[in-house]
Amino acid sequence: MTYKEFVARQKAEFIRQYVEDIIYCWVRVDSKNNFRTRTQKTDKDKVSGGLEELEGFNGDDAIVWIGNKNSDNVEKQPELWVKPNSKDEPSLYREAWKKFSRIYGGVDVTELDQIHHLDHLHPETTAAKNKDSYVRLMPIPARSNILVGAVIEKVQAQNDYLTGGFTAYDITLCKVLGLDISFRREISADEIIDTICLELEKVKITTDDELQKALYAWLDFRRKKPK
Repeated sequence: MTYKEFVARQKAEFIRQYVEDIIYCWVRVDSKNNFRTRTQKTDKDKVSGGLEELEGFNGDDAIVWIGNKNSDNVEKQPELWVKPNSKDEPSLYREAWKKFSRIYGGVDVTELDQIHHLDHLHPETTAAKNKDSYVRLMPIPARSNILVGAVIEKVQAQNDYLTGGFTAYDITLCKVLGLDISFRREISADEIIDTICLELEKVKITTDDELQKALYAWLDFRRKKPK
């Protein structure tokens, strides 16, 4: 496996969680204890995975979530969770991701075809208010990160009172996919679905007519949600 393939698998796992099981698609927790309540829709009475320490890192700085197989016996990709990065520790994300890639992907970090930023999927400014918080980490296309990041910050600021495990927003998916427009704007449904399917196909997830039909129905539902 190459580093490019490893990153593609990380993105595809996030996409699959978001589309198939949004209650499982977490991007921030207020404490490790929140993971004890992380379940899948197929088995809401059972914790859907477990935590491991990242070799060489204090558990207060970085942890790894290993999800259980889903109902189709499909292995889930591991997830890297880190404490919200403080300005005086700029290397935490980078060093943790390098170690994570080596241990769980068997690859060294290399340059990607498109410039990516190693970034949190939940605004660190909000998460850092709680010293016990962790945010989910992943390489994000740079242009999308710059253009979409500020929108996510504004949206999350409205929900700063919430606690526990935080699920991703539609705009978070835009960020992961490298899109720079909200689902509710002028971007066509075909373009969004094509982008999602392309990411899934990179990791050999079959995007047949049935899946595409489900994606269109999901997107239609999302676009009808109140703003």
